[in-house]
Amino acid sequence: MTTVTNRPFGLTSDGRQATLFTLKNGNTEVDISNYGATLVAIRTTDKNGQIYDVLLGKDNAAAYQQGGAYLGALIGRNGNRIKNGKFEIGRKEYQMAQNEGANNLHSGPDGFDTRIWNVAVAEKEHGQCLECSLYSPDGDEGFPGNLQVCVRYSLSGNNELILEYFAKTDADTVVNMTNHAYFNLNGDASGSIENHQMTIFSDFYTPVDDDCCPTGEVFSVKGTPFDFTEPHAIGERINNVPDFAITKGYDHNFILRTKERQMTHAVQVAGDQTGIVMDVYTNQQCVQFYAGNQIQEEAGKNGIVYHYRGGFCLETQCCPNAMVQQHLGAPILHAGDVYNYTTIFKFSAK
Repeated sequence: MTTVTNRPFGLTSDGRQATLFTLKNGNTEVDISNYGATLVAIRTTDKNGQIYDVLLGKDNAAAYQQGGAYLGALIGRNGNRIKNGKFEIGRKEYQMAQNEGANNLHSGPDGFDTRIWNVAVAEKEHGQCLECSLYSPDGDEGFPGNLQVCVRYSLSGNNELILEYFAKTDADTVVNMTNHAYFNLNGDASGSIENHQMTIFSDFYTPVDDDCCPTGEVFSVKGTPFDFTEPHAIGERINNVPDFAITKGYDHNFILRTKERQMTHAVQVAGDQTGIVMDVYTNQQCVQFYAGNQIQEEAGKNGIVYHYRGGFCLETQCCPNAMVQQHLGAPILHAGDVYNYTTIFKFSAK
């Protein structure tokens, strides 16, 4: 059965106390901070029984404030990009911070990843879990509506890290939460992830414009560097993506085979050195695959420095920029409705 322990995680630069919680099931351990509801570490065993930390992270809360890569962060209210930082709901326009050129990225500089979350230990069928909750008032980050949020982190007996997202609002608003975990299945100190073998169960992707925002078009992956319907090394075709001058590699949204919000097998990735395998399941419609193309000498845990393509992200979410290109499925949560999505990261070795 999974148990939860905790210890101090240092002070933020403005004096707030952070805590680090650890979920343990006897085989795998997961560290989560109440600062940003951040995934800090995932320690699991390789094919030889050796333990590796497969998540990029930092040593304390203050260190997360100094970085710019969103390592392990809980992103909200909206993940990914909104072109020009503008969107409309009910013919009313809302302007958000423009923190990536003209774009709004991950809701701006004061997103959910910068907050101290309320944390409670709860019980589930496989033992203890964490429930992280937050109140986001009307106007927060430019979004309308008072929003109550809860994200539940649990660890099953067969090494499934389960993220359950819940939200409720009193006015129509945007909700498209995700987690920005960077994985390296050879261990967070092992360098490039380009030799990891990846399968993405997706037949279509959304091309991007010069601002890295989806254009509104939907293209088939067949015959392109985006075709991961069969296993390929991440680095095999990464430098051949058609918009490499903009993205520097994979930073693209893939439309999954999800039907009627049922759970689907989204991605499988295997570390080429450790044999650690991660399977991703979700009832979200899309996953953003980012290959760490913008990591530049990022200070990490235990004196490690993370480098270019030192970790990859699989951000399950609605289609990016869909508040502008609403035919792609705008992530609007209506007053009184409940937002509820689940993503599972399952770890094994072979």
